This record gives sequence, structure tokens and C-alpha cells, in this order.
Amino acid sequence: MNQSQRGYPEGWEGMTPDQKRQWRFAKFASGEGIRFINAAKQILGSRCCIQGNIPSSMMVTGSASEVKALCKKLIENCGKGGGYILGAGAIAENPKLENLQAMGAAAREFGVYKK
Repeated sequence: MNQSQRGYPEGWEGMTPDQKRQWRFAKFASGEGIRFINAAKQILGSRCCIQGNIPSSMMVTGSASEVKALCKKLIENCGKGGGYILGAGAIAENPKLENLQAMGAAAREFGVYKK
């Protein structure tokens, strides 16, 4: 049985929620990753923590401004109500230092939860 037959959106992969609380989002290019992680946030709400969606390829080949803009978008969309961890989809081999710095700057600027 595939994920869509279980009632989960197309593009979700990984373990089923009854096994473990870990999901990956299969599509990252062309904004697809944003769409799927937004859907996850809407469906899961504050019941589960979600992480990621900065494509490793962007960390290697993208610009610092692209990385920061995507981080801001993810924080704004997925950080509402808590439960979001900004991070790359996977560990990139040889990421640009300026992209790592841009991700950290975006987290400090846009991703602070207020008590």
C-alpha cells in the first residue's frame, strides 16, 4: 500500500506515523518541497515537530540571498505555533560557507519563538 492509499498526500515518503514520527518530503525542486511541508504543518499542527526543507543542492550551488529567502519563507509558513526546526534536507557535501551563514542569520532574524 502506498502513502496516498493510506490517506497521506502524494510526495510524502518514509515510515508511517503509527511506526515512528518521522517523515521526509520527496520533492524539493520548483517549490514542491515548500508545498509538502506546508501541507504537513496544516495536517499535523502542533502535534508533531517538523524539520527541514532547505535543499542540499541549494546549499552547494545557490546564493546566500536565495538561502536566506527560503529560510524566511519556511519559518513564516511552518513556524507558526511552534514545532518547526529549520534545517537542510540532508547533509550537503561541500556547502558554501556563505550559505551556511545565511541559514544561521535567517534563523536568528526570523526564527526566534517568543515566550
